Amino acid sequence: MTNTPAPILNLGEANTLAFNLSHAPWTTQGVRCVVSGTPGSGKSHLMAVMMEEVHGLGVPFCVVDPDGEHRSLCELVNVTRVEVATDDFSGEWIDDALYLLDQGGGVVLDLAILDEERQRDCYAWFARRLLDSQRRQARPQAMFLFVEEVHIFAPQKLVRGARDATAVTKSIARRGRKFGVNTVMGSQRPGDVEKDILGQSNVRFFGRIEIKLDYQAIQTYLPGSVSLRTLRDLETGEFFLSMSGRLTRVHIRARRTSDMSPTPQIAVRQRSIFELIDAPESVRSARCK
Repeated sequence: MTNTPAPILNLGEANTLAFNLSHAPWTTQGVRCVVSGTPGSGKSHLMAVMMEEVHGLGVPFCVVDPDGEHRSLCELVNVTRVEVATDDFSGEWIDDALYLLDQGGGVVLDLAILDEERQRDCYAWFARRLLDSQRRQARPQAMFLFVEEVHIFAPQKLVRGARDATAVTKSIARRGRKFGVNTVMGSQRPGDVEKDILGQSNVRFFGRIEIKLDYQAIQTYLPGSVSLRTLRDLETGEFFLSMSGRLTRVHIRARRTSDMSPTPQIAVRQRSIFELIDAPESVRSARCK
């Protein structure tokens, strides 16, 4: 009899942070994860590492990517980028994404070209179709739904066009595991996220936080010894892991795919006086005023 390898997510260096998904609580509760951290904390890095691990298990996944920072996941075999255009109301892109997931692949749902209101509309449309598709299956296959910057789609304070997106996100957070939908939701502003998202999660990663409002949003899940100053001092890629009533300080491994999230750097450029002399008269006049 052949032994089937255990489904393990290795998030730390040298297997120092491993989740065996064949054990409790994952077998009864599914994975309902929240990742929070200010820009530069390593939040998106951690989510990308989780996607790499899920892909390695052969489990289908989709990442809702409002900023286009996870396009490099397509370096992995059988991961496809599905870009939603501003004028595409046909829904064919949803059919494409669901087909790829049904075939066991990974999908990067790229919403970067859209404004936030349209992003919320498209996400709500897709998420409902995904949940309906999983419900219709007699034995739905397990999959992962990653949502970057979930405060856009499920804000704590209702904003224009957010009602449907918030409702479907809460529905997935509460009931998705019954239909095989495991979730990983990330935000740089936990204070702006609908509180049920944090409340329904069973694993939480807290990275560097610098704003008091964000600290207050997660304080319930932290012991008194972890202050705002403690969170401010965390290094990039360092998190507090809150799970099963325990708190652990962890470091995330390096990712295998390219990192597309770094902030573009400002470089010094030596300008020649001839650039100005050669410019059109109208440009020279405007610059010299």
